[in-house]
Amino acid sequence: MKIPCQNRRSEIEFNLTSMIDIVFLLIIFFLVASHFVTGANEETIKLPQSSLSQVDHDEKNTVVITVTEHGYSMNKEPLSLDQLVARMELTESQNDSDEPIEWKVRTDAKAQYRLIEPVLVACARLPNAKMKLAVEGRK
Repeated sequence: MKIPCQNRRSEIEFNLTSMIDIVFLLIIFFLVASHFVTGANEETIKLPQSSLSQVDHDEKNTVVITVTEHGYSMNKEPLSLDQLVARMELTESQNDSDEPIEWKVRTDAKAQYRLIEPVLVACARLPNAKMKLAVEGRK
């Protein structure tokens, strides 16, 4: 009598449906969350173009100054030039961090240089000033 051979291999099957659902939910979450990031780009202006532009990812310890043809704002708060310079000096003096404050200057492409120059001079007069000028990359 021949003994039956039990070479039956049990195949393990993974149900990937729930993992695929979780991956899609994570993708949707990050897509939606990326639209809620608040930053300097809320005030719509047309930035000047430059072929030397670089993408700026670090927003830590950054103060955004926006110059338009209508006036100035610091972190979305409209200010006069004198108020802006005073606020910049106050912010610099109250900085307790080891990192220097990074001043990001955004200017409208239509803003005249006579409006931009006082902001650049004020940044240069600050001790430990680290300034970036926001531009749009050329296509």
